[in-house]
This record gives sequence, C-alpha cells and structure tokens, in this order.
Amino acid sequence: MKNVIYINCWVDPWVKVAQRLQDEYGYKPIWWIGYSKEDNSHNIIPERFPGIIYQDQIDAWKGRFPDDVQKKATECYLDVDFLKRHAHNELQAIKMLDRMDPDMRSFNFMERQRHFRNMLKQWMAVIEMIKPDLIVSTAIPHRFYDYVLFWLCEEMDIPFLTIQHTQFPDRFYFSNNNFYTINNKFVEDWHCFENEDNLLDKIPDDIKKRFKNVKKEYELAAPSFMAFDAERQKKAKSKFFMLKRWIKNFTTIYRPYLLGQSADVTVISQGACDKSANKKYEDSEGNIYKYERMLLKVNKYKDQLQKDYESLCVKPDFDEKYVVLFLHYQPEATTCPGGDIFVDQRLCAELLLKYLPKSWKVYVKEHPHQFIRYRIGHTSRMRDMYDDLVQNERIKLISTEEESFELIKHAKAISTITGTVGWEAMVRQKPVIAFGLGWYENYSKGVLRITDEASAKGMLNFIENYQYDEHSLLAYLASVGKNTKLAYYFKCMYKKEVGISEEDCVNNIVDAIKEQLNL
Repeated sequence: MKNVIYINCWVDPWVKVAQRLQDEYGYKPIWWIGYSKEDNSHNIIPERFPGIIYQDQIDAWKGRFPDDVQKKATECYLDVDFLKRHAHNELQAIKMLDRMDPDMRSFNFMERQRHFRNMLKQWMAVIEMIKPDLIVSTAIPHRFYDYVLFWLCEEMDIPFLTIQHTQFPDRFYFSNNNFYTINNKFVEDWHCFENEDNLLDKIPDDIKKRFKNVKKEYELAAPSFMAFDAERQKKAKSKFFMLKRWIKNFTTIYRPYLLGQSADVTVISQGACDKSANKKYEDSEGNIYKYERMLLKVNKYKDQLQKDYESLCVKPDFDEKYVVLFLHYQPEATTCPGGDIFVDQRLCAELLLKYLPKSWKVYVKEHPHQFIRYRIGHTSRMRDMYDDLVQNERIKLISTEEESFELIKHAKAISTITGTVGWEAMVRQKPVIAFGLGWYENYSKGVLRITDEASAKGMLNFIENYQYDEHSLLAYLASVGKNTKLAYYFKCMYKKEVGISEEDCVNNIVDAIKEQLNL
C-alpha cells in the first residue's frame, strides 16, 4: 500500500475516487483535509476509511494538528539552506494570510512568519510519521497550509498532484510538482492538429460553445460567476436586504447559537479562519459579534476605496496607442501563487512601461469584484496603490464600468496574469502578454509569457509581429480538449453546467491521476 494525503477534496466525487485508487492500485488514504459540516466529511471520511486522520480545513489553516504531530514537531528542526532557497516562497505564503486578516491589523509580519515556520515543522513531522507517497489537491496550493506542504514535497521528491483549471467550467488537467508552468502539455498535439482540416469538429462541445460566445457580445461571453456576483453585490448594497439578512441570521443562526443549541455551519464558517487581535492564530476562534462589526467597517472601507479609484479614472481615448492591463481580483490563487512575483500587479505595469514605446499608454482597469461587499478584496488593495500608478503620466486608470471588449478592440495588446480576459483577447484577435500560469501560456502565436526581464524585453517585437491565425488557435483548442478532462472536482461547482454523471466524473479524475502516475 502507498499512503495518500487528500487536500480539500469534496466528498462528492472524491470519496469514490479515493476508493477506486485504493482498491485497484493500492493508494491508501491516510490523511484527509476536508470541509467538515459543509459536506459532512468529518463523519463520512473516517467511516469510509478506518484509521485515516481527518483534519478540518479550519484547523489546517490554524496549524492545529493531532497531539502526536505537535509533539513530534518540537523535534523537527528547520534547515537554513531550505529557508534561503525558498525565501520568496515564504513571502508568498505570508501574503496568502491576507485573507485571514480582514480588519488588516490583527496579523502582523512577525506573527505570520512564526505561523509559517511552525507550519513547516508540523508538516515535517507529518511526513516523517506517515511517510506519504502521494498528495492530491483540488487546486494549486494557495491556502497556506497546502502551499507549505507543497514546497516540502518538492524538496523531498514526493509527488504532489495539483488540479489546474481552465476557463471552461470544470475542464481540468493535473500538474505534478510544478504548478508555475504547464511545460509543453498542449504543444505537440497543437502542431499535429494544425495539419488537419475541419477543426471545429475536433473540439469538444463545451470549448466550442465558449469560443463561439466569446466572438459575440460580452453578455454571451461573460463567465456565469460574473452575473452571479453582480446580483449578490446588488443585494448586499440594499439596506432592506441587509436588514432582512440580519433578522434571518439572528432568528435561525445567532439566537440558537447563543442559547447553546447546535451551531449551524454558517456560525462556524463566519470568521472562523480569521486571526483575532492579541491572540495566537492557533488559539483564535470565530466570533459572530466581531464578524458582524467587522463587516460594517470593511464595507465602508471598500465603498470609499471604490470612490477613490473611480475619482482617478479617465475616459479611454481609442485614438491613442495603448496596452490595457486588466487587474486580477485579490487575494486569490490566480495571483498568489499563480502570478509568482507578479502577485504585486504594479510590477506588471512597470514592465509594460519599461519595454513599450514611450508614446504608448498603459490603461489599467481594476477588477470589478475587488470592491464587492461579501468578498475580501479590501485586504489586497489600498488607495496608495492607485496613487502610485497614476504618478506616471503614461498610466491611465479606467473605470470598472467600461466594457472590456471595447477596450480590447482598440488596444495594441492586452495584459493579464492568467485571467479570462487573456482567453477572450486570443479569440478577439489581440496579442496577449501573460504574467502568470495559465492553460493558454504556450499558445506562442498569440500569447507571450513573461517570467523575467529577458522575456519582458521581447514584448514590443511580439506585439508588432503578431498575426491572428484562427486555424492555429482552433488547433490549440483541439489540443486542450484532447489533453484535459471534465469533472465537477470542487464543491460540485458547475455540476449541472458540466452535465456529466458521477460515474463519468470519477472515471475522468481517476484516469487523469493514472496518467500522471503512469499506472
């Protein structure tokens, strides 16, 4: 038997995936990080896999490990050379903890660094005690605890399979021990498909549908979550809705909780992962009163931040030469760690200014979700960032109300870290400057991946020599279709939209893992 750690794997479909891998290939689940009452995994997993160690994801965030692991961790000593090699990864991990500090003042650098290094010792103890042969994760490691484990596994040559998503709902592929690049995953088949005709017939229906929609107006092309979030934001800004929400929460959640009755999962989740001021992170507990007060304060902050941003915006001038930089919502995996050093998106703007003609402008458009009330975008923005950007007269901030497709239409090129807008620009015949990990990064006829100064120097040449080639693009999409699989692999998101059975979902995930492990 080989020991497996499963990270944030939803009961449906991952229990059956784990069972198949154990029964058919001897990969035994030995550790499982789950969502407890959200999917009842704290009951289902131990019953299905006797002897397994179950850890709730909140405990994982806070570094709450079993007593024997905690004891063993005191005997694990950090390697100075490891810390020096991974100093930039330590900074990324510390940045990930922004989302656990919603009031932006309860989790300082020293506390975060302490938590990072304690987490290292704890995972070192786990690895020494259970000797895992494989780690399987439903997303690139961005939840801090999985990121720390990833770098230890990379150091110890332990396979760490990470699901990578695409802009096609729940179409995915696995990476193994390197999530910063897709290497040449789609390249060979891309060039093979370039020699074929009738490529639309060779592209899966879900990809073909998205391709055709993106060629049309934005309303058809926009990802489904954009409309969903816009509706939630509209409700969240309604005083009537917020009063109604508070009354409902008080009668159905808070009052029973205060009376000592069984706590609803909402109570457990609200503020449960947040760091409390003047407490160690591992000793912090969610407090519904503080959570509600914090919401009122940060919503005011977000509203003001949005006003500040819009006050600095100008109307785009479609007669001038410009490249448009679409900022990502943060904090999120797409930039931390998906963008690596470009988690600081100001660096993207700096490189565009540095290597593009001085007569060109850089339009910067903020992500509309950055100011949404029920998200935590305030933890990754401050007015100073916008002020710093506009200090350079070549940078123009663009309102979030401006239509993205119109900005793309008149741009010399678009730039993003790894966003949906990159895929949209590919289809709408514009060159793409990508600063981070993405499934389209190897489409060299339309995308230039920037990883360092050397690659950045090639931006102008790439843009000026760009020629749209739809046949080649369709060939690349055919390769993506061939080398990815469909599954509702996380929280059953898009389960109805994907429209596949549980059996097919399980088969697709198992097959993808088998390919990675050469089973």
